[in-house]
Amino acid sequence: MKLTGFTCLLTLSLSFINAHAAPAHDITSFISDFHRYKLGELAPDIYFTREYTIKEWWIRHLPKPESKEHWTYMGENYVLLDDQSHKILKVLPSDIFFKHTD
Repeated sequence: MKLTGFTCLLTLSLSFINAHAAPAHDITSFISDFHRYKLGELAPDIYFTREYTIKEWWIRHLPKPESKEHWTYMGENYVLLDDQSHKILKVLPSDIFFKHTD
């Protein structure tokens, strides 16, 4: 009887943790150009130029950026940047979008 209560409590605790954890594919820090970047940090100006802007984000299965945001590629990751503040908003690994199974 006590084991059943413990099992139920453990199951509820794990469900709560999983529901509030960041998705497994989201990245909170990464290395690019020999520098470790974190969410909320400023990205270098070069990533706001036309050459570094990903225009066809849907082909890479990336979420649509909001107004005044764009996707770029930094250190083998897709990075969502805020065009006004230059802050890093979201980071996703590039390999999750191109794994095709036949």
